[in-house]
Amino acid sequence: MRILVIGGAGLMGAGTARDLLSDPSSGVTEVIAADANLERLEALKKSLPDRRLQTRALDVTNRGALITLLKGCDLCINGVPTFAGFQMAIFEACLAAKCTYVDYGGMGVYTVQQKAQHTQWKDVGVTSVIGLGSDPGALQYSLPRRS
Repeated sequence: MRILVIGGAGLMGAGTARDLLSDPSSGVTEVIAADANLERLEALKKSLPDRRLQTRALDVTNRGALITLLKGCDLCINGVPTFAGFQMAIFEACLAAKCTYVDYGGMGVYTVQQKAQHTQWKDVGVTSVIGLGSDPGALQYSLPRRS
């Protein structure tokens, strides 16, 4: 399975890439971490020395480049913060590329817009899972013990 993590150098995206690469027998053959921040992509590559990890510079406003990258993937995980305003552009590019889509959710206005496109996704036979949850693995803390 070839998985694209957009926003792959960010906190959620990098954690997602790490988790996807944690089990060599999982069936994940390649994780592509795509991000506009080249410095953080390089740091990710150094921190996860796994031959299955590839990094790509990506400007999500370049629809053509985004769709080209999506076409070779089995799954796209959108880890770009919702408040950045690219939620629908990435969602709609996945539909155009017929690539399964997952996001961590965010602002309700985008959720309403995404749900309104349910029939389009169903008609082309592609799955999208929206609102999977925020900040997976981003916080690591211990709760105080009760006496």
